[in-house]
Amino acid sequence: MELNKLYTFTPNLLNYLGLTLSKIYHLKRSISYSKITYVFTFLLFASPIRAQIAETFYSKKEIIEDLNYVIDRFDHLAPKPYIRSDSLSIRLKKDNIISTLSDSVSTSVARRTIAKFISSYRLGHSQMNFWALYIDSLPHFPFGVQIKNSKIFIETNSSNDAYLTPGIEITSINNIGSDSLISELLSCMSLEFNETKEYYISIYFDYMLRFYYEWHDPVFTLTLKNDDGSIMKGEYKKTGIDNSSGTITSGDPFFTDFKEDSIAQITIKRFSGFKRKTWHHFLKKSFQEISNRGTPYLLIDIRGNEGGNSTYLRELAAYLSKENISFEGKMIRKTTLESKRYFRNYFFKWYTYPLYPLILLNREARGVLVGKDGSIHISNEKPEKLPKVSYPYSGKVFLMTDRGTYSTASMLASCFQCYGIAKIIGIGTGEPTIGDGDAVDVILSKTGCRFSVGTAIWLNPCFEKADQNQMLIPDILCEQSKEYEFLLKYLKEKQ
Repeated sequence: MELNKLYTFTPNLLNYLGLTLSKIYHLKRSISYSKITYVFTFLLFASPIRAQIAETFYSKKEIIEDLNYVIDRFDHLAPKPYIRSDSLSIRLKKDNIISTLSDSVSTSVARRTIAKFISSYRLGHSQMNFWALYIDSLPHFPFGVQIKNSKIFIETNSSNDAYLTPGIEITSINNIGSDSLISELLSCMSLEFNETKEYYISIYFDYMLRFYYEWHDPVFTLTLKNDDGSIMKGEYKKTGIDNSSGTITSGDPFFTDFKEDSIAQITIKRFSGFKRKTWHHFLKKSFQEISNRGTPYLLIDIRGNEGGNSTYLRELAAYLSKENISFEGKMIRKTTLESKRYFRNYFFKWYTYPLYPLILLNREARGVLVGKDGSIHISNEKPEKLPKVSYPYSGKVFLMTDRGTYSTASMLASCFQCYGIAKIIGIGTGEPTIGDGDAVDVILSKTGCRFSVGTAIWLNPCFEKADQNQMLIPDILCEQSKEYEFLLKYLKEKQ
């Protein structure tokens, strides 16, 4: 997610200059899944031979040193490292982990050990990085799965057994019980809620098995349980193409559909991976057609949207509201040498260096890029005027959310609910209304594991209206999977 704050002190500069400066305060906050890059590069398909890749082993002393460094990095980089925990419990967690370690641990055990410790901070954007597997390789688990209540169910089948149907439960994988396996994977993820963890484990299941268990063999020994209770056990491998894994960044990032004469539906899968002019063109074309049709109801589907660039939120909101709005209620940022280096590397290219002195004209930007190491900066975001658009929409707007609605997408839901732009239909978003972001990468010296630590805490608009778990409360609670049919029935009853 990125802080949506434009520089207003240079309104008459060239457009390019304005866009360049705006990037400085579109500060990166993403879980992402689409934005987290430059992490492990594991080439895991080097040999087709049915044998697991030999694991490296680490001493107990090396693991302890890395765990201590995790604490050091959170204390150094995060503005509020214990916002969902406390220093004592974190250190007790470390002691408990150490007490269970053997004198020598494998790569997979080391990764799970460190990931579980990092997740005890419960900061969604601060977690172990395994995403290069997702970026650099194709899935090879024979099924797309859905994790629900710590159970694994087949959702799509691309295995050598074409007769297996969705809904069959997988009770063990490679002789490890599914309940034990899912419990381990849940404890390795730093996301704030178990429902969110299960959502994203379902999507990245294949990659997590390889990263946390070193299961690179394309043949899996599975135990399956049919609806009638009968048990099957066998070896299964991937034979077909399955697009269920990695659906977050596959296909068009957004599209518009008219399933009913009275309802237009805009589906937005993510807020990243496309050019600004593509987004502008899509919005203008979509709202022009909606205007021409006179469609009274607009349904925006951001289920499964993991976030991205928050500047796109302003451009969407401009079609739906004439009010001044803010996408952030408050921001707490810690300036460190690492965070300054990160932002300079991310936002500046050689051809923008001449513009760098202009940053010093803005107090908040100075704190981010040239502030004193260790300083804390707190800012309250003021509502800003939205850009003018050609086809503003004045009908009823509904926003569909689920546990996969995260980061920037969760911010959008909070903002639209806060300002009355849309009614939220579905279940609470995957991220609380108070979350971390702008994560910098950390490499552990002994195991080589990489993880991220957020350098900012973000408070979404109207965050004080959330429940005791800081969870957005939908206006229309709908836990069933087919929210569209539910909404259609709801609208017909209201007419």
